[in-house]
Amino acid sequence: MDTVSYYCLDRNRKKAVISLKGILQGIAADQQLNEVEVLFLDVWLKSQEHLRDDPDAIDLIDAVDDILADGIVTEEEIEDLKCLVNDIVEFKDFPRQKDIDRVNEFLGILSGVVADDVLNYEEMSLLIEWLNANDDLFDSFPINLVVKQLDQLNNSVTEQSSPDDLLNFLKQVSGAKFSETGSADVHPLSFIEDTLDAMTHHNSTICVSGEFDFGSRDDVKEVAEARGYRVCGSISKKTDYLIFGSKVSPNWGSSNFGGKIEKAVKLRLEGHPIKIVSENQWLVFL
Repeated sequence: MDTVSYYCLDRNRKKAVISLKGILQGIAADQQLNEVEVLFLDVWLKSQEHLRDDPDAIDLIDAVDDILADGIVTEEEIEDLKCLVNDIVEFKDFPRQKDIDRVNEFLGILSGVVADDVLNYEEMSLLIEWLNANDDLFDSFPINLVVKQLDQLNNSVTEQSSPDDLLNFLKQVSGAKFSETGSADVHPLSFIEDTLDAMTHHNSTICVSGEFDFGSRDDVKEVAEARGYRVCGSISKKTDYLIFGSKVSPNWGSSNFGGKIEKAVKLRLEGHPIKIVSENQWLVFL
């Protein structure tokens, strides 16, 4: 295995461990665990190959397997699992250093909080407490979106927004849809895509990012230019569209792909009319 592969393995394992901390905080925020949260934890843990050598993850897998073995989840089993979860969060040495590590922890918290499709007072308190302790990240994507949403709810003089609205928003930000799909996979890009009725090809400036099912980056650039697009290499106020490829990586946040998405979202929040479009939607209008 080459140096790059070793580096990626270490980075992915670190991300998995940090996400685990966030998820455990999220599901234990109200000091209650229910069957849906136990099932979510089971599915998530078994999907994380990078945690197979982590002793705490193995203990959790064993505990969840024991609970689910007979199909009956007892209060005593839930209490034992809750104690294990709390002990791991309290005593495990989680390698959180960079800003992206804290962002991944926050996304993990969101995934744990929304796993059972319920948002209660204790879970909201956890989110607000975490945000207040990490206020230097208020401008970081996607934390900035959550902060803005909470500010809007706090300052709202109407009752148009409901707890369900906030729950759905947090599910979109985290990309977690366990209650709908039964899958612990997340796709934190779907909610930022603009839905368009049409696209202007001639003289529109686009930036492409990620890997495309359509073909290589050069293939995409060639077809785009043939249709009249101006293709640029970076996001700016002059960019009309950011097109992201279908082969999105779950580690996009630590890559240049994530940087382009973040910059495009920031410009959009500032009022610039940039559109963020998936490969599939772009192809429809091509």
